Amino acid sequence: MLNNNSNELNLSNQETQMPLDIILFGSILYSLIFFIGVFGNILVISVILIDKDLRNFTNYLLANLSVADLLLLFTNVPSGIHDLFAKERWYFGKIWCFLVSFIEHTTGFASILSIFFITCDRYYVICRPLVVKSLMNQSRTLKLIAIIWLMSFLTNLPFIALTSYSLAKFSNKQLEYKCATRADQTWALYFIVTDSFIFYILIGSVLIFMYYKIFKSLKVSTKFLRLSSFSKSSKQKIQQDRLLKLTISEDEDKKVSFNPNINQSLMNKHVKQRQQLIIMLMIVLVTFYVCIFPLKIWNLLNLFAYRIDGFYQKIGFKLYWILNVTTRLFYYTNCAINPIVYKIEID
Repeated sequence: MLNNNSNELNLSNQETQMPLDIILFGSILYSLIFFIGVFGNILVISVILIDKDLRNFTNYLLANLSVADLLLLFTNVPSGIHDLFAKERWYFGKIWCFLVSFIEHTTGFASILSIFFITCDRYYVICRPLVVKSLMNQSRTLKLIAIIWLMSFLTNLPFIALTSYSLAKFSNKQLEYKCATRADQTWALYFIVTDSFIFYILIGSVLIFMYYKIFKSLKVSTKFLRLSSFSKSSKQKIQQDRLLKLTISEDEDKKVSFNPNINQSLMNKHVKQRQQLIIMLMIVLVTFYVCIFPLKIWNLLNLFAYRIDGFYQKIGFKLYWILNVTTRLFYYTNCAINPIVYKIEID
């Protein structure tokens, strides 16, 4: 959601022409990201829903990530293209004005929560196999997805209150509507800071800790397999079988054989699959944070820019829009990249 404020940009009384290179650059990349992202995410959702073998906890939440990406693409990309041509005016109406910023933050929160719960499940399955293999069946997974969206919806409701839809006089002397998001009240400042803290520092720190423990556990498992593959000790073979029973899924459990060579092969395959899954999740997480970080910083600057005297006059009209378009393109690119990364798990 752009922070369109005609007083700050000084466009109400002086019409400024949007540079053609920014319009072309933004329009082409917005459109490219939109079509690639929509096609890829619809494909991910369709494949998971059609193939019964893919209907597991992790893939359901990956599908949920795709739903969040689709919502973001359908609401925010059109408004991004609109802003390139509208010169700060808002032609999409009052409802859309209040929805764009709200959906942007809601889908972002739903995405990070989905990644968080996938990681939690993998953490308990890999690092705490004696406690639980996995608590999540299909019914619980769908309920969890509903809770994720409810939490995201309620947590980001204040962004609706931060959005304003009002009339402004532009250079043609006519009153036209503009849409802006501001944090010019004390409660808004606390909310934005708290939201950023939870979104980045708190959840991010917990995720880093869990991935550290997961990689450590997988490293131990891999080391044990290498040692046991060279040993004929019956004690080590028994330990290997126990480890196999503790870490494989229920479907794989049926394949466990009394043949040690088969068990060794199954264990190697299973550990490799888990390593691929964790690497995929790490890529999704890092990509998400890297892509959203520039936009978060830019949005914070915009929300608090009124406290900086002459901020917009100092950076200039063209640089403002270059930063505006670039940071948003960076974030939306994440929606187009995700389906490519998910292919590691779905395959």
